[in-house]
Amino acid sequence: MVTTLANLSLYGGTRETAEVQSSSPMQEKHKVLSRRSQLEIRMDMLRVIKAGAEKPTQIMYKANLSWVALQTHLTQMIERGLLKWVTEGTRKRYELTLKGSSVMYAYQKVLEEVGEEDATEYSGAF
Repeated sequence: MVTTLANLSLYGGTRETAEVQSSSPMQEKHKVLSRRSQLEIRMDMLRVIKAGAEKPTQIMYKANLSWVALQTHLTQMIERGLLKWVTEGTRKRYELTLKGSSVMYAYQKVLEEVGEEDATEYSGAF
C-alpha cells in the first residue's frame, strides 16, 4: 500500500490531501481529505446567502461552520462591504451587497479559468 500526504497553501489557508492506493490495481482506492481555505469558506457563505439563507443559523448550517467561525467571518465580511445586515425586530438577517455579488462573479470566473469543477456551484448565482 502506498500513502502520500501533502499540505498545500491556498490563500492563507491550508488544504490537506491524502492519497491511498492498495497494492492491487483492481482494488485501487483514492481518498482525499480536504480543509477549506478562508477564501473558500467566505465564498460558500456568500453562495448560501445568495441562495436564500438569511438568518445566522441557516447560514451556519448550510455553509458547514461553527457558530464562532460564522460570527468571525460575518463580522469581517460586513466590515469589507460584502454583506449587510438588516434588523427586523430582535432578529438580524444578512443580505449580499453589490460588492459581494461582484466578488462571487470574479471567483466564479477564476474557477472557470483554472478548470475547477466547483465553478458550476456559483454560476446560478448571477
